[in-house]
Amino acid sequence: MAKSDNMLFSTVTLENIKTAVDEFNEKGTPDGFSTSKYYDVKIDGVLYPPMPIMAIANYYATDRKVENYFSGGENTPCFKAYQRLGIEIITKSNNMLEKFKYQYLSLPIYLLIRLSKEKFSIDNIDNIVRDLQNFRNTEKGTITQNLFQKAFDWGSEDKNKAINLYRLMLNGDENAFNQLRVSEILEFSKLKDISLEELEAKINKNKGSWIIPSGFENKFDFPEMLSKFLEQAKTNNLKTKQYPKTYGELKVKVSFGAGNQAEIPWIALLKEPNRVTEGIYPVYLYFKKEQTIILAYGLSETINPTAIWNIEDPTTITNYFYKNGLGTPKHYGSSYVYKVYDVNDLPDEAILNDDLDGILSIYNHQEEPISIVVDTEGLVEPETIIEQEDFKLSKLIEDAAISGLLFSDKLLTRFVSSLITKPFVLLSGLSGSGKTKLAQTFAKWICESDQQYCVVPVGADWTNREPLLGYENALDSKEYVLPENGALQLVINANKKLHKPHFLILDEMNLSHVERYFADFLSVMESKEKFKLHSDQEVLKSKVPFELQWPKNLFVIGTVNIDETTYMFSPKVLDRANVIEFRVQEEEIATFLNAPNDINFEHLIGKGSTMSQDFIGMAANGTNSIISENLNTALVSFFGQLKKTGTEFGYRTAMEIHRLFHQLAVVNPDLSENEQIDIAIMQKLLPKLHGSRRKLCPVLESLGKLCVDNVDVKKAYFENSTDLNYDTESVIYPLSLEKITRMYKGSIDNGFASYAEA
Repeated sequence: MAKSDNMLFSTVTLENIKTAVDEFNEKGTPDGFSTSKYYDVKIDGVLYPPMPIMAIANYYATDRKVENYFSGGENTPCFKAYQRLGIEIITKSNNMLEKFKYQYLSLPIYLLIRLSKEKFSIDNIDNIVRDLQNFRNTEKGTITQNLFQKAFDWGSEDKNKAINLYRLMLNGDENAFNQLRVSEILEFSKLKDISLEELEAKINKNKGSWIIPSGFENKFDFPEMLSKFLEQAKTNNLKTKQYPKTYGELKVKVSFGAGNQAEIPWIALLKEPNRVTEGIYPVYLYFKKEQTIILAYGLSETINPTAIWNIEDPTTITNYFYKNGLGTPKHYGSSYVYKVYDVNDLPDEAILNDDLDGILSIYNHQEEPISIVVDTEGLVEPETIIEQEDFKLSKLIEDAAISGLLFSDKLLTRFVSSLITKPFVLLSGLSGSGKTKLAQTFAKWICESDQQYCVVPVGADWTNREPLLGYENALDSKEYVLPENGALQLVINANKKLHKPHFLILDEMNLSHVERYFADFLSVMESKEKFKLHSDQEVLKSKVPFELQWPKNLFVIGTVNIDETTYMFSPKVLDRANVIEFRVQEEEIATFLNAPNDINFEHLIGKGSTMSQDFIGMAANGTNSIISENLNTALVSFFGQLKKTGTEFGYRTAMEIHRLFHQLAVVNPDLSENEQIDIAIMQKLLPKLHGSRRKLCPVLESLGKLCVDNVDVKKAYFENSTDLNYDTESVIYPLSLEKITRMYKGSIDNGFASYAEA
């Protein structure tokens, strides 16, 4: 993190800054930014807000999106870049007034009266503040603050309102401000020694004429509240009555836990009709174990919010944790990161206030209307938070066996590893061999509820995307027709609950041309763009947003049967999937026939849900940087032979093989390196092989030779009609050799062969 922060804006030039200024002058402040309260930068004699200018300049330097992804202020990469370029940073003249506004709005009336004969100015604010601090430490100060609370219903610590004096101060008219006396504003010139009773009467008489500046009602010093919040989080005190209830027009909710201490205390700011249990809201989340505070775009976890955050390329807290080696957040993983703070090195108050204002500006200008629709018929019950643990393949193997499922350990290893390598897996093989059962087994095992998976039988008449993604009603522009099979709803749910895995199981996927109905999925999978559903960005149509992303927690599993009623997969589809072939072995059918029982899914449901977040985290992990020389040697050798038939692989396949190789070791560390390579060859290289006998046989012979050591593969396997033993020391890649042998014999017998039909 530190390294990447230091590199921010290192390529920005003066030319980029000038271009940014021109764009700023033409288009104004970009979305997500506000004017700076504390600093300006002087460029060609004109003052500009530092952060928007730097964000635009960085776009022209690096093509990175113009968005609020960094902080401003002293010693930040933003300001260091300005200093490097020789651009003057100006501290605003009313900086002290801003500090005064945030920190001392609860200045007791008693102190105002005591100072009524003094002039207020920038220069003597520090003296006034010091007097205030001394005053607060006296018994009289406490009494006066209690009076302040009673008279105005402000609260002794809330700092909620500003009188006319503050309005004039905040207008920034320093010359007028320096001429004002408190007595002239409050008309209390003779009240220096007034009694508390007389003061209360005067307050009640005059408070109606005091003008509260718009936007400053119920505002207080949030950094100070945050500091108190962090101190209380170190104790066993769960009380929150002492905290403000509002901040401007937003409700403030604070929690240290209910009954027991929470592992992640929080402060939420809510706009009607949002609630903590249902809605979206800015929230400070204190991850005590990690000593980190995340200011987040919050999402309720008890009930799925119907509102959505309109933000570009959001990063979930779950993804942030994994990218930074923090493991898995126990809660709030689906909320999005706005800013991250180290508790032991918090930025100064100016930055904290700017960050808060930034997210509140986004919250208050949501393009999508914030609306909560309560469906009394389909009301979602508050969910139970399940404690999480590390993913263990052995638990899946054990639970599957108890349920009567006869899947080999290696098959389950391949299946899980393939899912976390890429979220699109094809299960190919004999009808009735257990392909759909495997997909259902894993989904039921790792999901908490059946709302997290959906089995969709593919229809022979599917010719476009509508069976999966629905369509706009041509007769009613406000309606979006969702497919009855639940596919689109599953994608929506996955986007809402990013900390839970979701599975779309497409049964008999090749009953129709896959490229026709699945093209959007294939495109989004690779481009990382979004599903475009309808054109109205301003509203939800039938609770469907105008676009959806393919989130990291959505996995698609397709089953494939090969017969005269189905279609072949194109190389485009095969190249984007991990293909796992199902073949029932003689010993497996013998075992089944000895005790032919129905499968009991009751032993599976939810048994792996405690590992679901770790599973998602494994899927989000990048490719290991460790390079296997054996893998690279094998890939180069296979590339040379596959090239002869035009089925060589590209960079994407090579990268995915490396990722699969790594994930196999993560899921099952007992696999040897050759076993990992064998699985990768079988699933990523061989599926695209097809052609005539004349075309295939020479290449298959060459590929077969790469699978053995010091063996005449043609004589020992291709032309051998006896039972073949692939489990010998001379066979390096048994899975691949067995498949290559079947394809070779198929091409000899039929004059043609393909991966799926062999």
